[in-house]
Amino acid sequence: MKQFTTVKYGIVFLLLIPVLSLGAGKLKGKIEDAQSKDPLIGANVLLVGTSVGAVSDIYGNYLLPAVAPGKYTVRCSYLGYVLKTAPVTITDGATSEVNFALTADVLEGQEVVISAQAFGQAAAINQQLSSNTIVNVISEQKIKELPDANAAEAIGRLPGVSVVRSGGEASQIMLRGLGENMMTITVDGVKLSPTDANSRGVDLSAIAQSSLSGIEVSKAVTSDMDGEAIAGRVNFVTKIAPEQREIQLNLYGMYNGLDKNTSQYNLIGRYGDRFFDGVMGVQLFGNIEKRDRSSEEYDVSYYEYQKFQYYVSSFGVRYTPETRQREGGKVLLDFKTPDEGILKINGELNRTKRNSHTIFRNYPYSREVNYSFNGQDLTTDIRNVALQGENHLFDWNVNWNLSYTESKNDNPYNFTMNYGEDDGMNGIVPVDYQRSANFLGFISFARNNFQKTSFNTAQAETNSSLDFEKTAFADIKREYNAFNLNGEIKFGGKYRSKYHRRFGQKFQALYYLGNNDCSLVRAADGSIVNKDFAAYGFPANGFAGMAMDGGLILLPNFLSTKTYSVFDKYLLNGITDPNRARAWYEMSKNGVSASGTLEFEPDASSSGSNYNLIENVSSEYIMNTLRYDDLLTLITGVRFEQDANNYNALYSKSAVTAYAAFHDTTAEHTETIVLPNIQAIYKPTNFMNIRAAVYRGINRPDFNLRLPTFFYGKVGDSYNIVSANTKLKNADAWNYEANVQFYGNGVGLLSLSAFYKKINNLVTNLNGVRFTDTNAVKSYDFPVIPNLPLSNLFFWKPYNCPEPTKVWGFELEHQANLRFLPGYLSNIVLGYNITLSKTETFVTDVTYGTVSVFDPQLGFPVDSSYMTIGFRKSRIPSTPEWFGNLSLGYDIGGFSARMSYFYQKRYLNTASSDGYTNYYQKSFSRFDLSLKQELTSMLTVGLNVNNITNLSEGAIQANSVYVWEGETSGYRYGTAAELWLQVTL
Repeated sequence: MKQFTTVKYGIVFLLLIPVLSLGAGKLKGKIEDAQSKDPLIGANVLLVGTSVGAVSDIYGNYLLPAVAPGKYTVRCSYLGYVLKTAPVTITDGATSEVNFALTADVLEGQEVVISAQAFGQAAAINQQLSSNTIVNVISEQKIKELPDANAAEAIGRLPGVSVVRSGGEASQIMLRGLGENMMTITVDGVKLSPTDANSRGVDLSAIAQSSLSGIEVSKAVTSDMDGEAIAGRVNFVTKIAPEQREIQLNLYGMYNGLDKNTSQYNLIGRYGDRFFDGVMGVQLFGNIEKRDRSSEEYDVSYYEYQKFQYYVSSFGVRYTPETRQREGGKVLLDFKTPDEGILKINGELNRTKRNSHTIFRNYPYSREVNYSFNGQDLTTDIRNVALQGENHLFDWNVNWNLSYTESKNDNPYNFTMNYGEDDGMNGIVPVDYQRSANFLGFISFARNNFQKTSFNTAQAETNSSLDFEKTAFADIKREYNAFNLNGEIKFGGKYRSKYHRRFGQKFQALYYLGNNDCSLVRAADGSIVNKDFAAYGFPANGFAGMAMDGGLILLPNFLSTKTYSVFDKYLLNGITDPNRARAWYEMSKNGVSASGTLEFEPDASSSGSNYNLIENVSSEYIMNTLRYDDLLTLITGVRFEQDANNYNALYSKSAVTAYAAFHDTTAEHTETIVLPNIQAIYKPTNFMNIRAAVYRGINRPDFNLRLPTFFYGKVGDSYNIVSANTKLKNADAWNYEANVQFYGNGVGLLSLSAFYKKINNLVTNLNGVRFTDTNAVKSYDFPVIPNLPLSNLFFWKPYNCPEPTKVWGFELEHQANLRFLPGYLSNIVLGYNITLSKTETFVTDVTYGTVSVFDPQLGFPVDSSYMTIGFRKSRIPSTPEWFGNLSLGYDIGGFSARMSYFYQKRYLNTASSDGYTNYYQKSFSRFDLSLKQELTSMLTVGLNVNNITNLSEGAIQANSVYVWEGETSGYRYGTAAELWLQVTL
C-alpha cells in the first residue's frame, strides 16, 4: 500500500508541472438568442490569437478566470448563428464583462428565424461540439419541444442507446450493447441509488423531465467522473430558477389501444421565480400520473419428433393487465453567491405503484391443461437530497456536493395460483397442426372441463429491498497560461458509503395433496378458528368443491365471467377473478388444518437469498487540460478508486427443506485500482473535429454475486447447489474511442464514432450446469457434500471470465436543419443514427460422453462416463448487433410535428454449446408520432402516439446446425396515445 501511495502522489506531482504562470484578470458574460432571449448553451468564446477560451454553461454564462492583462478581441461562435466579435481590455485584478446576443444565420440575403425543433437541435449540437469529451446531448429545448413519455424514452433516441421496456415503456437503457450495471446514472454528478433488489440498474422512467436542463450521455468519461462507467455515463442536469416568474401546467389524457382504456391521466405542475433582487431562486415541481401498461403474450414449446424434426408440444397464452401510478415532488432552491457562484439545494421524492395480475393457460397436444394466476403489488420510492455549490475562491473554482439518495422496493403481495385440468379427455391435436405450427388450430381441439380443474399449488411471496447512499465530493480547478498555452488543472476527491438490503419470504400451499380442508385459520391471539368465508365475499359455508374429490378446490369458485383473445385470435378462457384470488390469499395466508399443519408452509429457497451489505468507495483524481490555440486540446488524468465492502448473508451446510435453518455468515472485500485517462481533440479546419480517447474503467458485480452464501436443496430426484462467490474481482476494461465530427450551418452535425473495449474479469455464471466429476466441482470452489449422487447435481455460481471480453463497433449520427432548401421544405428538421456493435466473450462449455475402459477385474471393456470443462466463444447475451433511429420533424408557425422510427435487428439471447438450441430475440421496429400546436403565448396543445402500427415483439428457437427455426413467443403492448395541454403563465 505504501508503494501504491508513492506512485499515486508521484503522478499527481507530474500532472501539476504545467501550472507555471497564472492570469491576473477575468472576463465574464452571457450569451443569448437575440430574438427569444433564451440562453445559448455550449457557445464557444475565444480570445483571438490566444488559446484562452471558454464554453457557455446551462445558463448561457461564460467565465475566463485567468487572463493576462492586455487588449483582446473576443470571438463568440454558435453553430446556426452569425459569429460575433467584440473588443475588450483586461486589467490586473479586475473583472471585465462582454455579453453577446446572437442572431440566426443568413441564407440568400434572408434572415432566418430558428424554429422550435431546430433551436433544440442546435442547442444539443453545440453542446456536443464544445464538450471536452465524446458526448451525446438532449438539450432542455429538445426535452420541452415534443416531450417523450419519460427520460428513458428520450435517451433511447440517441446513437448507441437501446432501451429495455417494461409494460410498453422504456425503463432502463443499454449503451453499446452493455447493460445498466456497466454505466453510471447521475443527477448533477451524484450517483442515483439502484431500484432493483439485486442489480445496479436504475428505473429511469421515474425521473421527471420537466425539472431538467439537459441530459448528457458521455461515451468516454474523464478522470473527474466515476470510474464505474465501462459503457459510459448518463448525467441528468437540473436547472436554476428563471429570471422571470414562470408557472406551467401540463395535463395529459391517455388512451391504451390494447385495453381500449381512456381512464388514464398525467398532471405536471411547475413553478419558478426569483426573490431578493434575483439572489434566491425557487422552483417547485409536482406530478401525478396513472397509466395502463397492460401486455399480452403467447409462447410455444417444441419437442423433437424425429431426428432434427421439431413439432409443437404446447401453446400458451398470457394476458397481464397492469396499472402504474406515479406521484412525485421536487424542490429546487438556488442562491447566487457574492463570488458569482451558485448554491443549490435539491430535494426530490418519486413514487411508482404497480398493480398487475397475469392470467395464463396452455393448449397442450396431449396432456394436462394448466392454468395459472399471479397478482402483484409493487411500490418503488426514490428519494434524493443534495446540497451543491459552484464557487469561485480567488482564482480557484470549487464544485462541491453533499448528498443522500435512497431507493426502496416493497412487494407485499405476490400471489400465484396454479390449476390443473385432468378429466381423461384432453384434446389431442393432429400431427398436421403440430407440423404447421398453426397455433389457432390448437384451440379448436381443446376441451375445457372446469369442473375437473382444481388447485394444484399456490405460492405467496413478500419481498423488499432498500438502498441508500451518502456522498461527498469536491472538484477544484484553476485556469493557467504558460508559454502561449492555455489550460486548466483540476483535482478532487469523492467518498460514498452505500447500504443495500434484500429481504424476502416465500410460502407455498400443496393443495393437490387433498389433505387440507382449508376451513381453519390461526387468529391473531394464536387460537384456531373457522375461516369467515362470508367476510371475504365467499359463500358462508365455504365452497362446494372443498368436500369433493378428496378435498380439492375447483376453479369455478374463482372464475371470472370474462374471456380474452390474445392477439385478437388466441382464446384465453378460464380467467381467474383477481378480487376473489386476493380475497382467498388474505383469508388463507394464516390457514391451518385440524391437525395443525400450515396451509402455507415456508419455502427456504427465498429466505436463503436475503442479505445486506455496506460498500465504501473512496476516490481521488487529478487531470490537466491543455489547449494550444483553437487547434489542439489534450486532457490527461488519473483516478484512484478504493473499495472496502462488508457482506452479511445466509449459509446452510444441510439440505434445504421447508423449515431449513440458515446461519449468518460475513465476508469482506477490498480492492484498489488505478484508472489512467488520456483524450485529445484536434480541429484541423473550422468544420471538423477529430477526437480520441483511451481510458480505463471498472464494473462492480451485482449486489448478490459476492456474498458468502451457499445452500443446496432437492427438487424431485435432483439437487441444486447455489453459491455466490466472495472471490469475485471487479471487472476492468481498457476503452479506446475515436470520433470525427463534420459540422456547418448547412450540414448540421455529421458524426462518426468507433469504439473498442477489452474487458477483463467480466462476471459470468454457471447456470444449472451438471457436474459428474468431483474434480470439476472442486475447480469451481464448491464444497463436496458427501453422499450426494454426482449424476443429479446441478450448480449455479458466478465467476470471473478467465478470457478477455471484447466489445467493438461504430456509430453514425447526423442532425441537420434543412433551412437551405427552398420554400416550405426549409422547415424540415432531420436526425438519424445507426449503431453497429459486436461482442465476444467466453462461457463455460461442458461436454459429456462415454469411453470404453478395460476392467481388469471383469476381464473385458466397460463404458465409463466422463465430462470435460472448457470455454467457448459467444456473444454477450441480449446485445443487439445493430439498431438505429430516424427522426423527421417539421415546424411552421406555432405548429411542430415529429415522426420517429426505431429499428433493432434480432439478437442472441442464449446459445447452446452444440448449436442445436439457440434462442434469439426477434427484430423489432416502432413508429412514434408527436404533434404540437401553439394556440397562444400561454396555451399549447399536443398529441403523442407511440407504436402507431401496433407492432409486436417476440423470440425464436433455432437449430443452427440443421437450419431450423421456430417461434417461441410473441408479445405486444398495443398502441398508446396521449393528448396534452400546456398552460404557461
